[in-house]
Amino acid sequence: MSTWHKVIPACLLAACTASFMLFLVTLNDTSFNKAEWDSAPGNDYADCTRLEMVADLKDKILLPGLSRTEVVRILGEPDTEEGRKIGYVLGMCSGYGFDYDLMHILFDENSGVSVVKVRQH
Repeated sequence: MSTWHKVIPACLLAACTASFMLFLVTLNDTSFNKAEWDSAPGNDYADCTRLEMVADLKDKILLPGLSRTEVVRILGEPDTEEGRKIGYVLGMCSGYGFDYDLMHILFDENSGVSVVKVRQH
C-alpha cells in the first residue's frame, strides 16, 4: 500500500473534522441578552449561555475605550478582579468539562476596555 493511500484519507478526515468544528462554533454564537446573562450565574458550570454570547459581546458591545463603569452596568459585578483586569465565569463549556472558562476584560490606564479574551482555568 502506497503512502498516498494513507495520507489522503487522513487529510480528508482532518478537513471534515475542522469543518464540523467550525460549524459548531458558528452554531453556538448567540446575541447578547442581559436578562439571559443575568439569569445564567457564573457558578452554574453546566450552563454555557454566557459563553455563547461572548462573540457578540466582543464584536459589538465591549469595544475599546468602553468604561469599567459601563461594563459593570452591562454585565453586573465581576466574579474576579485583579488590578486593571476583571473576569466573568462562563461555565465549563470547552474541553472535557473539568476546566472552567473565564472572560477576562483588561482596562487601559484610563479605565477603558483594551482587551477581551476567554481563557480556560
